[in-house]
Amino acid sequence: MLPYAVADTGLKARVANAAWDAFFGRDVTPRYYRALADVSTATATNDLAAAVAAEWLRPVGRGRSRKYVAGRRLYSAVASVLGLARRSGLDASEGRSWIVGEMTKRASAEPPPVPISVR
Repeated sequence: MLPYAVADTGLKARVANAAWDAFFGRDVTPRYYRALADVSTATATNDLAAAVAAEWLRPVGRGRSRKYVAGRRLYSAVASVLGLARRSGLDASEGRSWIVGEMTKRASAEPPPVPISVR
């Protein structure tokens, strides 16, 4: 579902991989993204710049030490994809904790799956 949300913002669907990693607190470096998305250096640069422009990712550092972390719009986009009410103004830790907490509530409220008997 996240690849569709990424594509709806005009980004390539492959950027969803970096968005998920950033959502869970991983620093996304250009080198890591190139391997993750299996793209060239130029394509990785363009994808990451587009994700920054869309505010899905935020650059930290300069030059070879540059990395990308969750941007301002990432948490509201993930919440929207998951069908959660939007909350604005959350930082990375608060946004991630809130979304994981809401999904945990949903999972615990659902009845357990019916076991399949094996004979």
